[in-house]
Amino acid sequence: MTVDDAYAELGLPPGADLAQAKAAWRALVSRWHPDRNGHATASARMQRINLALEQIRAAAQAPAGRKAAARAEPAPRAVRTVQHRVRLTLEEVAAGCIKLLQGSVVETCPTCSGSGHASKPLDCEACAGQGTIHERTWFGWFGAATACTACDGSGKIQPACKACDGRGKTEVARYRVSVR
Repeated sequence: MTVDDAYAELGLPPGADLAQAKAAWRALVSRWHPDRNGHATASARMQRINLALEQIRAAAQAPAGRKAAARAEPAPRAVRTVQHRVRLTLEEVAAGCIKLLQGSVVETCPTCSGSGHASKPLDCEACAGQGTIHERTWFGWFGAATACTACDGSGKIQPACKACDGRGKTEVARYRVSVR
């Protein structure tokens, strides 16, 4: 977010002073705070409002030579929303409580693209890649050929991806948060 984008986010003309930015920030926070606004985009909007004020503060505190560099900042990193259901009793709702939420964020495995299999299938060891097994009769001659049960008659076995242990998903981050 550039400084000009930050001013636009707060609804101010470019070049407004820090006092005006703080006043606009307070007004927007009272409207978009997730505790007051139940809209699905309220928390994302709050993050953008806070980032805008940080950008304006940084630009105001930066020396004149760095102000131009502050305008050409890289794009903000993607924000991931994590939803977690919490059961509360009526007493907890009325009196208030602190709940500990923990878990992990998972993504599709980049190695196997979510399939859970390694990239190349291997020849089945039970049937030597033939797909059929010849059973011997008790006379020693070859009997009927039956489909291999290890590879289901295909002759190939797909080994599990080692990066995700065959699950197709990898853990990106763990979180642990206390919520009031």
